[in-house]
Amino acid sequence: MRAHRARRKQNESQDQRTERLRKDRERKRKKYSSISSEQRKRQHQTKSRIQPDDSGSRHQSNDRYEQDDLLQDESIAKAKKEALEYLHRTQMGSTDKHIAHVCVICDCFIIGTEPLKYITDNRIEEHRKRFSVQTYKDYHNMDTDVEGELDPYYSLWKYYEIPEHKGMLLSPRASRIGHEGDKWSCCQGCYRAMARNRIDKPPPRMAIANGFAIGEIDIEGLDVHEDVNEVTRALLAPIRSHGYVMAFSGGAHKSIQGHYQFFELDQERVNGAMHHLKTVENRNHIYVMFAGRMTPSQRRKVTNECTVNTDIYNKLAVWFIKKSQHPGFKDLDIPEQCPQPILIGKEETANNTDSSVNPSVEDKFEGGSYYFSSGQDPEPKSSVYGTNRQFTMAMLKDEKPTLLVYGGDYKKSKELCVENMLPFAFPYGLGGPKGLRPT
Repeated sequence: MRAHRARRKQNESQDQRTERLRKDRERKRKKYSSISSEQRKRQHQTKSRIQPDDSGSRHQSNDRYEQDDLLQDESIAKAKKEALEYLHRTQMGSTDKHIAHVCVICDCFIIGTEPLKYITDNRIEEHRKRFSVQTYKDYHNMDTDVEGELDPYYSLWKYYEIPEHKGMLLSPRASRIGHEGDKWSCCQGCYRAMARNRIDKPPPRMAIANGFAIGEIDIEGLDVHEDVNEVTRALLAPIRSHGYVMAFSGGAHKSIQGHYQFFELDQERVNGAMHHLKTVENRNHIYVMFAGRMTPSQRRKVTNECTVNTDIYNKLAVWFIKKSQHPGFKDLDIPEQCPQPILIGKEETANNTDSSVNPSVEDKFEGGSYYFSSGQDPEPKSSVYGTNRQFTMAMLKDEKPTLLVYGGDYKKSKELCVENMLPFAFPYGLGGPKGLRPT
């Protein structure tokens, strides 16, 4: 046999050898495909009984047979089909555009391989009492005598209103299917909670009607996500647990980078000052620092990024104080003038200015890194790192500090309300982690 193979190897050309090997592989693949998975396992078990018991080789053989099953054409085709179904389930018709599915009950994205369910209009109406605005207002002791546009939370109810189900707290971002569009996308958790035997139960745990009616700022002509910078957001927060230092760095051949650092304040003093002043004008602990060398265009861009637009600030202040019913802005006066942060290192000198070389890169803003320090940080010897050794190694490797959030001498989280610290995340002061919820 060996002599025969040697003669064949000498006499055949490279092309003949390649064709012979291809035919051998095709023959073995067909033979292997004709044997079912159960037959292969029985053959393997028979061989295992004949051969000595070696646990290591047995596990390797099992893994090999499992891999062979996965590599079959049928398994590969099935896996491809399932993957394509998940990829294209967000496709908008026959276009190349995609839109994420959102649950009509909890307003959450249905992503990845999470099951996508659909519920009908009739099923939603059967549970009207669980998701009605009136039930929500009764539970949270809101003013129920005022209806329509006179309701102070009218904009919030409209934000979660679907024309087919007025007076209910549902997600207008949910997708629809069906001949008449009477089916709405729903996540698996909410779908299970929409059973008929739960009509008289409280709403699902993650439902909008379960204390998660948060809403958005609705000021005509203002895009909050695009038009409001970080400094304006910090200035408008009625209560802040940290002082702000916003540092921007750049230079020739470098994009602009921001570093936002937060240092804890004495909450008793902050709260006492808020009760004493009752105004949103006192914002003297926000600083913007220009770090290192910058080009003139970068310095102008950072200045514009940190400057507070007077018109936008006044519009937001009026909306929060007069319209939002946010408890953090209760009894506050509308500011007479727009405050501005304190800029450090803004002046151009020969020691902090670079000549522009590549404006397309230099004028690009890459975003910011956020660092939180406790009342004891940073220390001169170790910065925000635990030890001097860690600080030295980080400097040698040019590593950035990790995001740190932990307590210090001043932090009293029980006295803080997240809705007051993050008014842009909770514009109506509702939906916070400590809010009342029926479920």
